[in-house]
Amino acid sequence: MGVTGGDIVAPPTATRELLAALSTTEKFFWACLESSQTGSVLRIREAVKYLALIRTYQTSLGIKAKNGSTVTATLLG
Repeated sequence: MGVTGGDIVAPPTATRELLAALSTTEKFFWACLESSQTGSVLRIREAVKYLALIRTYQTSLGIKAKNGSTVTATLLG
């Protein structure tokens, strides 16, 4: 009655809801960054840090983005 390597298990409902919320939040942060060409440097830096955290949370919850590590490293760099 164990789970074999080929079995795909859907994440629990709470995890799916959290991932959906993180995805929506990430979209809002990207939209904010795209529209803030003359914004405060401190606010832009803070938004970038939050984006990196969102990517990290998504990865820890099982979302494997094609370039997730690269984007997160670039945001923090």
